[in-house]
Amino acid sequence: MLPVFSQNNKVFAPNPPLYNQQLIVRYYNAKRGWTSWIDPGKNLLNIRYNNPFNVAATEHKVHEYVLTQIWDAHLVAEQKSTVDSLQNDYLLHDARCLMAQHYFSDMMAKETPRSLFSKLQYKIIFTYPEAFSGKTVSDIKATTTELLFPEMNFIPTHVQGRR
Repeated sequence: MLPVFSQNNKVFAPNPPLYNQQLIVRYYNAKRGWTSWIDPGKNLLNIRYNNPFNVAATEHKVHEYVLTQIWDAHLVAEQKSTVDSLQNDYLLHDARCLMAQHYFSDMMAKETPRSLFSKLQYKIIFTYPEAFSGKTVSDIKATTTELLFPEMNFIPTHVQGRR
């Protein structure tokens, strides 16, 4: 069961998080190499803002849910080891990351049913605003940090309704 709202109780914490998260993905084709990074959440969010009753509203909630799950998997991997290769090995076998693997494979296979992709990779981009006390909005600067996840196999046969 998916949560109805994509926010969590951190909003009510004494120090709420002051950053924005963005989940993006790229795909690999042996002949063409890696695609550029794709931001499916941005398109879904734009559709959701234009029509809150569109199916994209639910799809955006699923996208946010996947983002939350892989972030949680990353936090667990960091607790298990400080060695990057061991963290990546953990992430490649974590059920939450496997769910994201299926999610992104299904997404691309629905758009291009005969895709020739063999791998995919996703990352989270965090955008942090600087301290903005007493500043106008145009004067506030932001910095970004990227969290790159290991490459995973593309799963073309996992799309529901395809045989």
